[in-house]
Amino acid sequence: MKIVHIIQRYPPAVGGSETWCREVSRYLSAVGDDVKVLTLDVIEEEEYWREPPPQQSTVRVGRLDWDDGVLVRRYRRSLPIHSVHHLVFKALLDWTLRIYFYGPHSIEMYGRLSGEVAEADVVHLHTIPYPHNFVGYMAARLRRKRVVITPHFHPGHPHYERWVNYWLMRRCDAVIAVSEYEREYLASRGIDARKIAVTGNGVYVEDYVAKELPQFETALRTGYGLRETTKLILFVGRKQEYKGLATLVEAFKHLSDAEDVALLLAGPSSSWFEAYYAQLSDKDRVRIVDLGLVAEQAKVNLLHLADVLVLPSRFEAFGIVFLEAWACGTPVIGAATGAIPSVIGEGGLTFEYGNAGELAAKLRLILNGGEQSRAMAAQGQRRLYEKFTWEKVGRATRQAYLSVGAASCAS
Repeated sequence: MKIVHIIQRYPPAVGGSETWCREVSRYLSAVGDDVKVLTLDVIEEEEYWREPPPQQSTVRVGRLDWDDGVLVRRYRRSLPIHSVHHLVFKALLDWTLRIYFYGPHSIEMYGRLSGEVAEADVVHLHTIPYPHNFVGYMAARLRRKRVVITPHFHPGHPHYERWVNYWLMRRCDAVIAVSEYEREYLASRGIDARKIAVTGNGVYVEDYVAKELPQFETALRTGYGLRETTKLILFVGRKQEYKGLATLVEAFKHLSDAEDVALLLAGPSSSWFEAYYAQLSDKDRVRIVDLGLVAEQAKVNLLHLADVLVLPSRFEAFGIVFLEAWACGTPVIGAATGAIPSVIGEGGLTFEYGNAGELAAKLRLILNGGEQSRAMAAQGQRRLYEKFTWEKVGRATRQAYLSVGAASCAS
């Protein structure tokens, strides 16, 4: 098969949908499919709307490259004209028609989409609510191509819960959900359950082996003034407001100084987080450490060192960092929202989103849990091996393509 993926970013950009697209693309290429990815030439989310400052331009990506047999074509994103952005995109499309069309946009990509999908058997769209999905859908339909979408849907999020997103999903030939919760939710909102396939998410466990861990730990603890006995609470992800970091910080403050813990925050920053972190007291910032964006091996080492991984998000389509933590033998806590409880199962704990007191209690339970905490981590690892591998995800995705093809032939 010839498959064209259209997505807002692609690794080395950090994100769940970006990783999902990469690993599925690599699997499809490995089994003999001709795979092409069309994306934008950005790394950080905030680059969608503004040029990054020079000190943040540490990673640049090429226009064209090969990723394990996958052709990746990166188009220049088009920055919005300020007046048009607010008068048209916000006042008319957003407020009046309830259509999210802020961006990111690439006029270059839009102009070439018809030619890019001309030879495709399947056009695979990714990540609602971004506008490339609608332009990609129109280009595919004009070429009479099969269209599949993986929305990575965040139930309840105002940018996702718009009529136009449901309009798009109803008209695609197949919708791929990454959890049973997502499938059930979309079916309850009018998407034909017969065309929703569930693939799950995955990790390669062999990629999560610690390297030079004693030296790494020594440098970490010495560099941030942490004692050898200090227990480590870890957050990994984009530092956006909806990720629940304010709740996590408040829960951490509930823990007494005598409990000897530190909170490590790893991942890309945002303007919201920079302002939030700056208003913390000097005393708080001693124990609440912003590690910034860390290298992949550093992330793996942190997951091995952490006593618990916390993802307190309000919106998550899945939460792949839970799988990464389990691969490293680390227990997890997640907010009881969206797909998170169904992903964690018996492999960790959940708390009511926004409830800092409850989260603090769950943190104490794991930090002082001893054998119980280790048992939860072991249960998480069993779930990982049984349910969440990229081979299973890739195979289920390809089967969804084939099912669409069979349905098209039958009709």
